[in-house]
Amino acid sequence: MNVDNNEIFAVLMIFIITLGIIFFLNVTVRYLGRITRFEMVIIIIIMGFSFGYLVSLISYQQSLPSIRDLKRQTDLQLIADSLDSYLKTNSYSEKLINSMPRCPETEYIGTDLGAINLVDILEDEYMSEMPIDPFARSTKNTYYTICINDSLRIEVTAPKSEESDVISVIK
Repeated sequence: MNVDNNEIFAVLMIFIITLGIIFFLNVTVRYLGRITRFEMVIIIIIMGFSFGYLVSLISYQQSLPSIRDLKRQTDLQLIADSLDSYLKTNSYSEKLINSMPRCPETEYIGTDLGAINLVDILEDEYMSEMPIDPFARSTKNTYYTICINDSLRIEVTAPKSEESDVISVIK
């Protein structure tokens, strides 16, 4: 179970415990006397809050893929803009341009062997830190890819997007 599932489990447990309390009070009322209106209102409020929290958590869970894809889109735009600024400042460095694959072939951005290392080039001067995909663990492999298309424009993509096939930014 991840953290979000633990929260849903906790709310379900609160809901079940509340139902148990109602059942207990129902049995108690039958054998010992009446339950007051105030006690019933408190129980209904607890159940209402538990149910509302559960519904909001489920809604949040359903919106997570689109939130992660939005982060990917902004990350790609940041990488493309920073790389464009770097290339303009360095007179379109042929060494860097020639190290990038031609589209449709792509390579991951990161510090791993075989990846295009934009981290050392762009961090500090052009961006505070290299953005990484929500599922990536470090800048060794950001899960973002890069290539140069036929018109010599930079294409940065996120192949692991969740709601669309591929998210890409061309600069």
